[in-house]
Amino acid sequence: MRLYSLMIGIPTYFEHFVKRGCSQTNSLHISVGELSVSLWDLHILGGLPIFGKFNDEYIPCAAELTGEDELGKKFILKRCEYLFKAFHTIFTNDDKKESISIEDWIAFWYKGASSYVKPPQRKAKRYSHSKATWNPTRYILASLKSSRRKPKPFFVSLGINDDVVEQTYLAAFLSCWLCIFVLPSEEVNTIRPTTFKVASMMASGQEICLAIPVLTSIYKGLNNIANSSTLGRSESYFPTHYLYAWLAYIFGTHYLIPFSLAGPKMTEYSGEGAAKYFDGLAARILIHKGDSISWNSTSHFNNIKGLFIDKKVTENPQGLAYFINIRSSRLVLRIGDSSFVEPYSPYHFSRQFRYCQEIPNELERDEHSTTLEMAFRYWWISIQYKTNSKALFPSSPISFRRHTIASFQKWWEKVHDDYLIKEKDLLAQSTQPDSSKAKKGKGEEDETRQGIKPPAKDVKIMTGTSDKATNVKNIKTPVCRLGKPAMFHSAINKRDIPQGEEESNTSKEDCN
Repeated sequence: MRLYSLMIGIPTYFEHFVKRGCSQTNSLHISVGELSVSLWDLHILGGLPIFGKFNDEYIPCAAELTGEDELGKKFILKRCEYLFKAFHTIFTNDDKKESISIEDWIAFWYKGASSYVKPPQRKAKRYSHSKATWNPTRYILASLKSSRRKPKPFFVSLGINDDVVEQTYLAAFLSCWLCIFVLPSEEVNTIRPTTFKVASMMASGQEICLAIPVLTSIYKGLNNIANSSTLGRSESYFPTHYLYAWLAYIFGTHYLIPFSLAGPKMTEYSGEGAAKYFDGLAARILIHKGDSISWNSTSHFNNIKGLFIDKKVTENPQGLAYFINIRSSRLVLRIGDSSFVEPYSPYHFSRQFRYCQEIPNELERDEHSTTLEMAFRYWWISIQYKTNSKALFPSSPISFRRHTIASFQKWWEKVHDDYLIKEKDLLAQSTQPDSSKAKKGKGEEDETRQGIKPPAKDVKIMTGTSDKATNVKNIKTPVCRLGKPAMFHSAINKRDIPQGEEESNTSKEDCN
């Protein structure tokens, strides 16, 4: 499996994470139940706001860009106009350019030397934490700060006023941050002018709702992997670093840095050599069994317990963000002329928020694209506030793993396929040939094999509509129990299935 232009040499635990995912619920299906990345996870791990203005990526028309209202107030901030002028200047200097790269954008705004040393090449297998993280120092030299205030030739050509120099610099950096780190697109390593309006708003102190579009992008990217027509390969572009941070925090896949940092928690797992090494079997056990899950990892940052009433944003902004996080909704992402939508169903993984897990129901519709009008409507519904709604934020249970109703445990044991866990010992034995035994003849070998169950081969990602799936056994995920076929399938050849296990643990009645 490969995500083009973003990741090469994907860790084994990430592969097993994808294989146990369900695109209809956007959740991870493992032996203990369902898990998923939540809006609150992105808020704590990545520092992304849950509440704020709509992340509207588009290129405004000339009338909107330079026009004013009846009171003389500009429709769009002046610094946004400066960004478009800079973008146009870079283009006119080189007619052969089809797009503006990040390097070209940075070179235009910053003329100094590089501030950080490039880290050494990362080792593939890391059994211990690296001594040096090669992270930035987090400190900006005073000389660099003062150099930004000095007049630059392009300030005059762009007509940048002195009073907005700092905010224009910040907007230029934020547009770079949005394109590369927050919401990468298929045009890798390029600047999207559609981000200029949002970057300018952020530079002026306006809060933009980023958690919703980022989570939509993550769900969409994982679904693209599931629906890939080529086994083991997928062209998918989404901010995987947030997903890696979630895996590090929930499953312990990364080492902690040797010192504490203020701000987003994902920085605690940053740096060269932070990822732990897992072989195939260890990664399968780590993800599928879920023994090392940190259930209360991010929810404990919500210090509010008891009754919450949705009245005013200013009274309890963190409580409102957490309240939005536990509500089911449809998440949206707008990039240019395209609007994408993904279901968000926190009741499928309610234990992450300290609630007792019940048997979830299914979604009424399964849509992944929509119109701009509907996208804005979905976004407004998802962040709606001042509703006078009430919610009880519970305290942590004694055992998150057992924090379910009895009927859920019986239902999950019935519909959840545990085939890979049962056969992990045979799989491990099959990868280590016994060199002490002499090579046997064909007759002896056939006689020895009688009554022995062959081990299951590695799982492959396959869509149910593929022509190659005719002679393949599909092990259904629990979603099929709810009345719809899952988009993520685990496929194993029938000849590799142990004797007596020709049928899946999930009965046909459960899948109807």
